[in-house]
Amino acid sequence: FLLRNALWITLALGALCPVAGCFLILRRMAFLGVALPQLSAVGVAGGPVFFSLVSAMTAAGFDNCPACGGEGGVTAGSTSNLPALLGALFATFAGLSLLAWLGRRGHGSPEARQGALYVLAAAAGMLLLAVNPHVEHALSSLLRGEIVFMSEADFRLALLTLVPATTLLAVFRREFWLIGFDRDFADAAGRNVLFWEILFHTLLGIIVGVAVFIAGPLVCFGALLLPALAAHKAARTMTQFFALAPVFGVCGALAGFSFSYQNDLPTGATVIAANGILLVAVFLMHAGARFVFRKIKTGKTQPTS
Repeated sequence: FLLRNALWITLALGALCPVAGCFLILRRMAFLGVALPQLSAVGVAGGPVFFSLVSAMTAAGFDNCPACGGEGGVTAGSTSNLPALLGALFATFAGLSLLAWLGRRGHGSPEARQGALYVLAAAAGMLLLAVNPHVEHALSSLLRGEIVFMSEADFRLALLTLVPATTLLAVFRREFWLIGFDRDFADAAGRNVLFWEILFHTLLGIIVGVAVFIAGPLVCFGALLLPALAAHKAARTMTQFFALAPVFGVCGALAGFSFSYQNDLPTGATVIAANGILLVAVFLMHAGARFVFRKIKTGKTQPTS
């Protein structure tokens, strides 16, 4: 099966990314799940450009090095392109650090800062296209979420980075939720607020940076938010919320990948569409259940003649 690696990576992203998305929803940072992948995609495209410029300035003779972008440009989704991966991680951590610093300084609302970050990242991507035409192919493939041809190295990278990061998020979810919900109470309860905040943003940056490098921003923020939103609507407890989000993510990934394979459609967009259909179905089922419950409750409270 030629698409085996793409299938396993799609399922891995569907199972792991929604865990981080749960924290974004609980912390009311959902728009950050859109801004960070866009910024990380700029880092994927800009990393090789930066390394090629540095090599040209130092006259080190690395201009044609495939790992540095060279004349061939960027190869999206290939772990042999180390500058692209480093660029994705650097851009993600830089964006998180900037937002944290602005938040401590009290400049604007969180939504405004995240929106500004998204707009600036999109503009930076357009400028990269103008500066280096070789970036256009890689950046366009990233934005479209083309995840058909994946190597064993991509799959190993996903396992070695996303699995430990997601596991730590799940294990220490109570601390992360408490820090995000009430910092003052967490500090009074003896929690090291600074440590847990740094750890949370580090894990989030790793998940977003690696996911965007492998699958692109479309698949990344779709896997972050859509299954988590569906789980948030369906769950009644916090444990159910964190348990249902990966389940919905895997179901959407499997359904989308199967439909795209049978009908020769873009894999990334089809997976996101499947997650969207699942989200709408959950919303409709929840609304229907509430309607029936109100009818039953109203019928029981009406006086009998």
